[in-house]
Amino acid sequence: SDRCNAKDRAERLEKEGGTPATEEAVVQALAWLAKEQNRDGSWGSGHRVAMTGLGLLAFLGHCETYDSPQYGENVRKAVQYLAEKALNDEGRLRARQGHSWVYEHGIGTYAICEAYSLLKYGRKKFPQMSELKEAIGLAIPIIIKGQNPGGGWLYDYDVSLTDKGGSNQKGDTSVVGWQMQALKAASLTGLEFDGISKSIKNGIEFLRSVQGTKGGFGYRTAGDKYSLTGVGALCQQIFRSGRHRSVRDAVDFILQHDFQIGSDEACLYGWYYNAQACFQRGGSDWRKWNKMFRDPVVNAQKPDGSWPFEGGTVDSQTSKAAGADAPIYRTCLFTLMLEVYYRYLPATEK
Repeated sequence: SDRCNAKDRAERLEKEGGTPATEEAVVQALAWLAKEQNRDGSWGSGHRVAMTGLGLLAFLGHCETYDSPQYGENVRKAVQYLAEKALNDEGRLRARQGHSWVYEHGIGTYAICEAYSLLKYGRKKFPQMSELKEAIGLAIPIIIKGQNPGGGWLYDYDVSLTDKGGSNQKGDTSVVGWQMQALKAASLTGLEFDGISKSIKNGIEFLRSVQGTKGGFGYRTAGDKYSLTGVGALCQQIFRSGRHRSVRDAVDFILQHDFQIGSDEACLYGWYYNAQACFQRGGSDWRKWNKMFRDPVVNAQKPDGSWPFEGGTVDSQTSKAAGADAPIYRTCLFTLMLEVYYRYLPATEK
């Protein structure tokens, strides 16, 4: 992975439009996150599995793994926390009961799959590799078996929910995004999972069924929600459907909106996906998005390395949903956005 070679990472950063300032922001954010980690390896106080998944992804995005001289122990403890959660609960990754656990499971599973892929190639053998592999082997089938006949996922891995109503019970685009990212990460582990190809195909079909006439994506039915458009685009791009008209229309829709931290349209949740979708699109679309988002994100960072909350009716929804974990949530998502330059190859390359 290019992110694991400092020279390659620096070259890709420059080539794709990053700057020393974006990299410094990432470094400062990781230092802040390391200080905020709980003793047991988790992050947060309420949605601990989700926050730990996001925190781990932020470190892995910079190729901080078990080999990392600075953050190796932070990564080890986070992976161990998540793996033990799965192993102690029949594969379920959740910090609490309730409908948000489907989000938690998707995010946590995504993180442990990505960790497995990166830790395999470390110079030092990761001590809990067999437990991590077992945890993934239990967690991914929950996602595959919990997919609804309509191709989506709802607030529980319970397919009987689809019997309670028509098309609006096929899935929830926001929930679908994390399940699809988890399935992508699983597909890169080299491990085998029954039904994963069909599950991915059905997920993409669901997303296309909720795309609106302007190129945006809806929540459970067809619509044009700015906050969900990047979800619909990215989840097709990561499975080699990036040239589909659906993706072109989605990125066009994204770029019709301004990027303004603190505005009424502020939408951190959507921006996390938009940054990746535009990066995967490449070319002038990526250059336009990068010009809009890069410097404002860097400039909004606090001196301690975290990001403050600055108004915005849409962003307030996701920040409020994160509760006391909101500073960790925001810092993880902004960090992942600033790692976009080298975290994955753009779709224009192999």
